[in-house]
Amino acid sequence: MITLRKSAERHAIERLAHSPGDFRGAFAALPYLLQQLSVYAYQSHLWNSIARKLIEQKCEPLGAVIAVDDPFGEMLFPAVAATPPELASLDIPLLARKSELKDPWKEAAEEVLRDEGISVTELQIPGLRRPFFGEEPRALFFLASNFSLTDPERDDSANSTTRLKRAVTFSLPRGCYATVVLRALGQ
Repeated sequence: MITLRKSAERHAIERLAHSPGDFRGAFAALPYLLQQLSVYAYQSHLWNSIARKLIEQKCEPLGAVIAVDDPFGEMLFPAVAATPPELASLDIPLLARKSELKDPWKEAAEEVLRDEGISVTELQIPGLRRPFFGEEPRALFFLASNFSLTDPERDDSANSTTRLKRAVTFSLPRGCYATVVLRALGQ
């Protein structure tokens, strides 16, 4: 017999041990914060997949797109010349149960949802009122303003005579992630 230490997940695991297959009950046994984080994580997964498909469909045929491996899926960065004007200022929402799929991202969203084996109306936790999938717009592209990159200099912390370092600074709009900028830079 395995004894679980006290943790936020313990009640969910115990629920599954007593009622195998009761995933709704196990999910409901998690603390609300973990439930909501799970919903946000899945919404972000869907959004990232839609963005990737949209860039494949609309930008790759127009020119250079840099692909960067990421633990959560390949990230695509099109050249400015390969970005159609209608995408440059496009917001794509985090999908929710009542989201209306709209052009120019509708086809990409339909393909992602088909690959996931769900429809937009299924974006809810059956039998639970909360957490819910809330729709929130996110910019497909954003501008990193006040961007600066220092000249390369020797990296003394790496115990290497050949390794170099640079410092980068920039400002981002609310809701944008610095890790995306760093991935675009090759980090």
